[in-house]
Amino acid sequence: HAGWLREKRRMHCAALPLATGLAFALEKLFNTELGFLEAPRSLGGVVEAPAWSCLAVLMCALGFVDFYLNVRAAARMPLQVFLPVSFALATSLQFFQAMCIFGEFKAMLPSQMALSILGAVIALTGALLIQPPRFALLGPPDRDVEDIEGALAENDRRRSFVASGKDEGS
Repeated sequence: HAGWLREKRRMHCAALPLATGLAFALEKLFNTELGFLEAPRSLGGVVEAPAWSCLAVLMCALGFVDFYLNVRAAARMPLQVFLPVSFALATSLQFFQAMCIFGEFKAMLPSQMALSILGAVIALTGALLIQPPRFALLGPPDRDVEDIEGALAENDRRRSFVASGKDEGS
């Protein structure tokens, strides 16, 4: 049973950044396409421009999906891992869109294209290799339960002296 939960958590750590990056990249794709279409002049023109309306609705829906996935990931995995990985995946997908869908690299020299691809691969690899910090190393060493209970009892004793108005030395 514990192995299944461990596998489920690993799946969240891979699926959430991937889904968030994909939603963000698709949202940017629809936003770019929306800029190429003629916007309706009035609210009544929205019905007459179904392509523009559909892209606007899809862009808004993906914005909500992106928000939901970000909130879900914040509750399920370390933000120090989620944010760089999801942004690296979204950037890599946008790079792919620019290269293959929009053809923005057609005017570039092959050496410039190779350097761009290398930079995208290095950024994605770096984000995927990020390890979550070990916060336990930052705090004081763990104390035994008896030490904590003793400290709490001492704190209660001092509070009772202060509340009674007596001096601890007397």
